[in-house]
Amino acid sequence: MFLSELTIKNFRMFGQGENELRLQLKPGLTALVGENDSGKSAIIDAIRYALQTRDQGFIRIQPEDLHIPESGPPVTEIIIRCKFESLSLQEQGAFAEYLTYEQDTIALYLNWTAQENKVRSGSHHWFDIKVRSGKDASGPTFESGARALLWTTYLRPLRDAEIAGLSRADFITALNRLHVSPLQYSPDELREELHDAD
Repeated sequence: MFLSELTIKNFRMFGQGENELRLQLKPGLTALVGENDSGKSAIIDAIRYALQTRDQGFIRIQPEDLHIPESGPPVTEIIIRCKFESLSLQEQGAFAEYLTYEQDTIALYLNWTAQENKVRSGSHHWFDIKVRSGKDASGPTFESGARALLWTTYLRPLRDAEIAGLSRADFITALNRLHVSPLQYSPDELREELHDAD
């Protein structure tokens, strides 16, 4: 299975309608390249919120994550939708109650929403988080066991890893432990790609 489509609405720089992000992805390794403040970190953080991560860092939705439109009322809800395709038979069995059948394909949709809760406790800002299945979020709520099957591992960008004291070799070792190489890159090819990226 692979993440084939990511939709982000009302999250940081991404608004709604023509300002929302709809990103089509293909199987394999994906690189996000762009200028500073172009939304690369917002895309990664959206995936981290929706799928949860097994890294050592903890992230929590913040009021600053709400998109601020140029005009109109402020937004109060963030929507992140992940579509997965090419599920194996084992994955289809594990997610059977959450699947969507579309023409000739079987897809798994995960719809993550964070609704601003107007009731605040002290200085805390609260968000109600919901995670539902179905193309239009009308399917069953994802149970914790099913969500755990979608956990991802987040590796800091190389520049942040170096700041934290990890060498390039440590970073590549961490990638190899995560079995990145089956995603079309051998460890040597990955080392060369990272070296050429400097």
